[in-house]
Amino acid sequence: MPYELPCFTAKRMHQTRDTFPSALEACFLVFLLYLLEYFVVGLIAEVDRLSGIGFSNTWGFVAVVGNGILFSALLYYKGQSHRDLFHASSNSVAATLAVVGLPTLMLVPGTLIAMAIVHSLVLVPFPMSDADQRMFENMMAGGSLS
Repeated sequence: MPYELPCFTAKRMHQTRDTFPSALEACFLVFLLYLLEYFVVGLIAEVDRLSGIGFSNTWGFVAVVGNGILFSALLYYKGQSHRDLFHASSNSVAATLAVVGLPTLMLVPGTLIAMAIVHSLVLVPFPMSDADQRMFENMMAGGSLS
């Protein structure tokens, strides 16, 4: 057996129903998610009319709330807590964040630098035409993509 660092050995999550959901139950859960989202839309429809935000802008909120309700209900049904699901280790959250935090925070700057390098490498053999440059300048005239 290979050597494992103590901070990376995870304990098994305690579950009361290991075989849930089956294929039929998963189909039922998708249907239940649809009904939950429909119910959330019904609850916030009046708020949409009063606020003037618009119905198309609330779909993200509806999806998050519907999935959150279903997710919490499934955790309750399976006898788990959110801590069991997201941090099933015997180590403290602070110790885990100390090991994982910096590499995770460095992903965004690293990705931006990598994309800038790829962009430069692509523009050398395939430069943009003057028409393309004018088009992008017009798109960015307001300060952001619109």
